[in-house]
Amino acid sequence: MAKQADKSLPHVTDIINAVFPQRACDPWYLERGSAAHAWTAQRLMDACKHDDVDPCIDGRVRAALRYVSDFKLIPEQIELRVQSHKHQFCGTLDMLTTLDRAPLIVDWKGSVTKTAVLQLAAYAIAYQEETGKRIREGMAVETHDDESYTANRYKLTTAKSAFLHVLNVYRWMLKEGITNARTRDW
Repeated sequence: MAKQADKSLPHVTDIINAVFPQRACDPWYLERGSAAHAWTAQRLMDACKHDDVDPCIDGRVRAALRYVSDFKLIPEQIELRVQSHKHQFCGTLDMLTTLDRAPLIVDWKGSVTKTAVLQLAAYAIAYQEETGKRIREGMAVETHDDESYTANRYKLTTAKSAFLHVLNVYRWMLKEGITNARTRDW
């Protein structure tokens, strides 16, 4: 959870995972995913040489960079922290860019699940609240070890409403003691 004026805000991924539990996986895969995210962000900001990338994540980092190149995207924001004061949640979107003259949220994934669109929608809600700019589409990009990727493009209009319902279920679960809020710093 992130702090906001003496209140803790739940993170988007924690909200979604509490309502739609994901299958447990080996912590090594989670660490690899976090490392791939970090290196991708660093490479997109030109903050490091590609030679420095760990071989365990090299293919996934190259896949993300290839996606950006293939779609001729120019990252406008990388690892952008957003929060909704109105709905009381926060999160960090991986990349904000423009595609077909419209803003687009991109999220890097090791594997895309059906709930990926909810995560993108939540970021769009918070981003619009902070900036007044509406985001109608998002992409969950599944990166693979062989440097390939699968880009899943979503329209976010109905998913925004769905996320707000998920947020209400999450709050009800907390109130009823069905789940424990996971606390963490940004």
